[in-house]
Amino acid sequence: MKKKRTKREKQVGESLKRIVQEMQLNSHELAGRFIDNCQTIETKMKLYINKKNKKVELKNLEGKTFGQILKTFKSYCKNLELIEWLENLKELRNDVAHTFFRDTRLLTQRYGGVVERLNHKVLRKGIRMTEICFNLLNKTLPKRVT
Repeated sequence: MKKKRTKREKQVGESLKRIVQEMQLNSHELAGRFIDNCQTIETKMKLYINKKNKKVELKNLEGKTFGQILKTFKSYCKNLELIEWLENLKELRNDVAHTFFRDTRLLTQRYGGVVERLNHKVLRKGIRMTEICFNLLNKTLPKRVT
């Protein structure tokens, strides 16, 4: 008889499956996934701000940078753990968005394939950070009343 997997075992299995999929991507694809995850978190922060203060319309938050949205978000959210994760995420997001591709090209020309492996590791850690932020944000967002 097959043993039923616990919730934790299922989570570990899903994580391993995701890691295997990520290992098959190159660093440019991972960077794209990371930035996409950051944009999702940015949208969640905008929704949180809007839920807390109806006077702040979502369209007024469009065009703002991740850092500007985070600054506004901090004035409404008092979850210090989440704020700290988001601050770290902002730094990594800015590095990836502004210097990653240029630096990767220059370093790869100089040092070869080892740069790809190092970038891969940093980006996978960044993706884990986005998952942590996403989960903490979901816990912080007010629940809908149905």
